[in-house]
Amino acid sequence: LPREGGGEIRESLATFIVRKADSMKPPRPAQKVTALCTCLALLAPLSASAVAPEAAAGRIALVIGNGAYVASPLVNPARDARAVAERLRDAGFRVTLKVDAPRRELQEAIRGFGDTLARDNRAVGVFYYAGHGVQLNWRNFMLPVDVHITRPSDIAAQGVDVGLLLESLGRARNPLNLVILDACRNNPFGRD
Repeated sequence: LPREGGGEIRESLATFIVRKADSMKPPRPAQKVTALCTCLALLAPLSASAVAPEAAAGRIALVIGNGAYVASPLVNPARDARAVAERLRDAGFRVTLKVDAPRRELQEAIRGFGDTLARDNRAVGVFYYAGHGVQLNWRNFMLPVDVHITRPSDIAAQGVDVGLLLESLGRARNPLNLVILDACRNNPFGRD
């Protein structure tokens, strides 16, 4: 950190994270969300100090929780997304929350997030996704709730490539983005 005493802040944050990690064996969903939200709250002041004070224009977040899958529903993503969105709002972020989003809505939300960051290119961005994820051919995909995968080619056709998010963030050219993918990346077809 460019300001005096930054080393102490980083050290105390690291100590806190290690202490939290050691105390969770294994974490219950509420503990996991609380720990994540606490870390986000601790990072919020650091994100503002990473940029000159006059440049810290805004805080923008896109939070997605997909759990209502037909073939393999998940219980926690919607609840986790709502909790993260609430904590981010408390920390001063403008939050867009999407719960159980189909593919088109997920893509539009990601593009809109990137466009918003580009318009306010001094803003800090946070992207949070909870739901199913798949890795195929060294590419990572978030799975929308309307996905129906029967063969490997369906993943790219029906999933949302994380590259879309990273390209949007790259075009925004803002000073800081935090991407949190709370998903298991696996390939159900057993290749690559």
